[in-house]
Amino acid sequence: MKKLILSLVLLVSIASCDDCGDIACVTSPPVFYLELIDKVSGENLLTNGTYSENDISITNLEEQGKEVEFVFEEEDGVNLIYLYPGSGPGSVAYDLTIGSESIFNLFATLEIRKSDCCNTTVTTEFSIENAEYERDENTGNYKIFVD
Repeated sequence: MKKLILSLVLLVSIASCDDCGDIACVTSPPVFYLELIDKVSGENLLTNGTYSENDISITNLEEQGKEVEFVFEEEDGVNLIYLYPGSGPGSVAYDLTIGSESIFNLFATLEIRKSDCCNTTVTTEFSIENAEYERDENTGNYKIFVD
């Protein structure tokens, strides 16, 4: 009798699954990978030791200068700043400062894209003011050129 009840429970649970049961909706929030590049030499200013993690601060321009957490990482011999803007929709505005000098402002708009089974947060707009920059299409890193 126990086997029959267990079989019925299993059958009902399988029959009640939706079409998304086989899809794992594990999506990470957007991450901005930033390289600080010397405008003249082309060298990464973090990798060559010109600046360290302790020299850098990032503040939220929309929240009265609240500090923004970031991760300083080395990847394939290149030092990067990993910046997580969050997983919800909306806009972000950050100021990256080295010492007491503002180097650039970063602005982005995040949007939630819905599909039948999963929702994903994507960056729909991205810009940097007060510095030249480019996105490396191979790595996805944003290279910000510093004077």
